[in-house]
Amino acid sequence: MPLNISNLDLLVFVILTIVTLFYTVILCKRRKEKNTVDYLLFGRRLTLPLFVATLVSTWYGDVFGVTQIAFERGISTIVVYGIGFYVAAIFFMIFVVEKARKIYTFTLPEIIEKYYGKTSAKIASLMIMIKALPVTYLIGIGLLIQKLFSLNLYFAMLVGLIFVVTYMGIRGFQSIVYSDIIQFVLMYFSVIMVVVFSFTTYGDYSFLMSHLDNQYFVIDGYETLSELFMWFFISIITTFMSPIFYQRCFAAKSVKVAKSGIIISVIFWMICDFCTVIGSMYAKVILPNSLTHEAYFNYALEILPVGFKGIFLSGIAATILSTLDSFLFVCSSTLIYDLMGNKLINNNFHKTFGLITVSIITFFVAGYFIDSIDKFYILIKSYCGVTLAVPLILTILFGKILKEMQFIMSISLSCMCMIVNDFILSEPLAKSFYIGASICFLNVCVFTIFNYLCRIGFSERYAS
Repeated sequence: MPLNISNLDLLVFVILTIVTLFYTVILCKRRKEKNTVDYLLFGRRLTLPLFVATLVSTWYGDVFGVTQIAFERGISTIVVYGIGFYVAAIFFMIFVVEKARKIYTFTLPEIIEKYYGKTSAKIASLMIMIKALPVTYLIGIGLLIQKLFSLNLYFAMLVGLIFVVTYMGIRGFQSIVYSDIIQFVLMYFSVIMVVVFSFTTYGDYSFLMSHLDNQYFVIDGYETLSELFMWFFISIITTFMSPIFYQRCFAAKSVKVAKSGIIISVIFWMICDFCTVIGSMYAKVILPNSLTHEAYFNYALEILPVGFKGIFLSGIAATILSTLDSFLFVCSSTLIYDLMGNKLINNNFHKTFGLITVSIITFFVAGYFIDSIDKFYILIKSYCGVTLAVPLILTILFGKILKEMQFIMSISLSCMCMIVNDFILSEPLAKSFYIGASICFLNVCVFTIFNYLCRIGFSERYAS
């Protein structure tokens, strides 16, 4: 069903979208890419403002998911689903940034290759690429375009995909960085604008307290300790396994820029979370019977004046696109650099091939899972995430602790146990996320102890 917005708002939306496209293309033409480090990492020249803009805008793409949860749960959204990511980012800054940069690699799979060899790196590359497929973000931009122009959802997703591929082109990470600058501005202007107009129209926080149940103001949302721990663990795994985080840190001018940038980014994420949660709570009061995934969106279009609605729509589109393009680029570079061989990345044909290939894969996967996105998370995100995350995190923190075959076996055994739990047992023993993490951690511990005992035994025989 088409939205009730004016032609002026549509015009504002189209103009800002075109400005983003031309702004990105023009800036990319001003700076030529000379080598691999230019293509993948912006020549390792990300300044603090650029680092913050690209990390913040990229890491906050699931605006519909956040607002849906906030519409149902209120303030606890920040505590249950947000704080874990803030803490994870700080942990990443403290324990990973400096160590990862000292390895002096271009990609996350290269870190694995440094420690465990090419076979492990190829397996990890495939898992990282599959996990990074921006399926949910493609569906999100498709839903937005569908609402605006009353198009078929599949055609709307295709339009969004073509737009992203157009401004990315064969340019590398710099096209992402330049587009993220304007998308960052639109994103924050939009969410802050909704809060400001809500305050001026209906009143401040006391208005919400007088119209919403107490459950919307309960900090922990009545979650059990095990549930809180699970979300915190997911936050750690997601952050430490994100090729986006590593890419930005590798691209920063220095360790200091990366560390400072992460701290500033956390502050911006907190601001964005606060604005979207407060806006969703106003939506609950004003549009209590709205569909949860549309409530914030519909509320914003109801409260904002003509013209401002177009800016808001551009901000929502920017929030999604800034994540969609980054993950498409990561998948593409993983395919042609880590899987197919790093020499291919200097060839424009291979760059185009990689981007188009992962775009097609993302489109068809999104089409297949469009009505059951939860299955996508279970079948792909969990299997390709937690099983690789455990040995990777321990390796970065403590150095090489496994042999290559042990690294591969830890991942394989974890996946096999998750398959048995999900598809063979009549009733699952536990959530596959916990099964995979526990088995993988147990494998790593057993192999580490075994290696230690072998070294001790060898030293004693050598001494005798």
